Amino acid sequence: MDGYRKMFYYLKDERGSLLYTLLLFSAALLILGAAFLKESFNERIIAKNYLYKIKSHYVAEAGMELALTLLREDPEYFLREHFAGPYYLGNGTEEEYFVLEWLGPVSSTENTEIYTLESEGYSSLNPEEKPAKTTIKASLLITYEIEKGNNNEEENTEGESSEEEGYEEKATVIKITMIELSGR
Repeated sequence: MDGYRKMFYYLKDERGSLLYTLLLFSAALLILGAAFLKESFNERIIAKNYLYKIKSHYVAEAGMELALTLLREDPEYFLREHFAGPYYLGNGTEEEYFVLEWLGPVSSTENTEIYTLESEGYSSLNPEEKPAKTTIKASLLITYEIEKGNNNEEENTEGESSEEEGYEEKATVIKITMIELSGR
């Protein structure tokens, strides 16, 4: 029992040392917890930005599909008109829109021209934030061919002959070939 009293006697002067150790340990845990919380917050922001980047890509792709559909359905109107302003996708609280730009002709020959169609997609949670942006470009080769028809059965009403005997211009056929599609 005598050894127990000696140990107690030595620890008698060390009052509060456990409290200091506990406070130091708690402070270290608090700092580690704050670091993990900050890292978690940063990862959440990165994931949100990635989500909006993916959404902006699909919005740009939708704009490109719309433009290519319009080009297939009415190429003459599409080639004459220029697009103005953003086209918004009405889907609730998120702001998603695309901007189409018709660039060209880059190069041309007698019956062919190369145009560039650019679709920029934007996506963000609210208008105050800088939106994520994706650009998709398509290079299009447009060929103009004049379709001629036989004029033997019908008389020319003006009495004039056409350039080639028996033929008259009927319509211009526009053929569109996609050369390259790129996105970033």
